[in-house]
Amino acid sequence: MNEDTLAKAKEFAEGLWGRVPKVSSDVLGEEVTVSKMKLSDEWVDHSSQYVASLHVEGPHEAHLFLVFDVELAIAFGGLLVMMQEKAIREKMVRKEMTEDDYDAMGECVNQMSSAINEALREVLGEGFHARFVQGVVGENPELEPYQEHAVARAAGKLKVGSLHEGKFQILIPDRILTGEEEADSATEGFDLSAEELDALREATKDGFRSVCDSIVVLLAVDREKETWTKTLEETGLEINVARNIFDVRKYAREGQCGVVLVDADASPSGGLPALAAIRGARDIEAPVIVAASEPTRPHVISCMAAGAITYMVKPLDVEMFKDRLEKAVADWHDREARP
Repeated sequence: MNEDTLAKAKEFAEGLWGRVPKVSSDVLGEEVTVSKMKLSDEWVDHSSQYVASLHVEGPHEAHLFLVFDVELAIAFGGLLVMMQEKAIREKMVRKEMTEDDYDAMGECVNQMSSAINEALREVLGEGFHARFVQGVVGENPELEPYQEHAVARAAGKLKVGSLHEGKFQILIPDRILTGEEEADSATEGFDLSAEELDALREATKDGFRSVCDSIVVLLAVDREKETWTKTLEETGLEINVARNIFDVRKYAREGQCGVVLVDADASPSGGLPALAAIRGARDIEAPVIVAASEPTRPHVISCMAAGAITYMVKPLDVEMFKDRLEKAVADWHDREARP
């Protein structure tokens, strides 16, 4: 990796390095601190660690990887679902992640996505966003192709309260920064024209409609209506605003409720009573997403326990929202199909 590209990788890594502890602390309800970052372009084996793969989309595409010691991933996931500390420590000793552990850690990485995208745009400009693909320990089909490419590695340690301190790394392939297919390629990165960007936005709308065709936003107060309308109009979905559970039920009966979005900031008691009412209404057959600007661990856990299919942090990034919406609808159908 040449000096200019390595310098850009360092700028991005430092931007994300400063954000990860804050986001993690908010989500886990436990103080998370990070050591000083060390940057190199040396490739090391990550097969024994938890590797979260994120697909970076924009004027050019690549992958970004967050790497955690298995014990650290277990600690993150366990704290998110409010597992007892003794049980977390027992899992950490075994170093074995169950499906529930993977799901919980995946949600932790999802919550980091806003910070990742902020750091990306500071370095690369608007138009880029990262979405979580999967997290694995062992063979990684997303990571393997990058072994032959130049990859910057930011490394240090994350400490989660008194529970665990483990190695944390960010792997940044040079293709993210340059747009080049190969590490030694002479191909330049490229910018999309205004016409191409318009076409991309239209394709995004089609992508939303393939997931569902309508969304009901539950807003007990009007002050957020304009913001939500402006945010969601790019999706191409039919947008219906409900002031209460009765409005949501009306839209559901009329077939205009593909998904429900509860704005926790504009709902009494953080939207929990409304969430319970929606999940308890037999005539509302739709997944429920909760969005809030100040996520806390108790609120995230309470919403998920009450039946929310996912939890998002405001302000919403439209591209990220599509990714999360697609997964939420698929997860909801899987959940409904279970005996």
